[in-house]
Amino acid sequence: MMIGDLQEWLHQPKVIATAVASNNSPPSHTMNPDPSAIGASVWREAEQATLKVIRLIQPTMVSEQKRKSVVEYVQKLIRAFLSSEVA
Repeated sequence: MMIGDLQEWLHQPKVIATAVASNNSPPSHTMNPDPSAIGASVWREAEQATLKVIRLIQPTMVSEQKRKSVVEYVQKLIRAFLSSEVA
């Protein structure tokens, strides 16, 4: 997904965009509808969109190396200061 692909999506929530621009809160039912009031088709659309995002967002080699380095560093700190092992 490219940034340009998000342009259409960003302009859809008119109530929220208007509220943010005017520094007012949108109606609470717009932001937090009762889950039981949301129809099955809307839930399916939300689930499909969520799965699409999950498929598109994947760790890179660089991010995994950084994550591993952080974990190793924290493990060394805990071993050094607490004389404990962290799995």
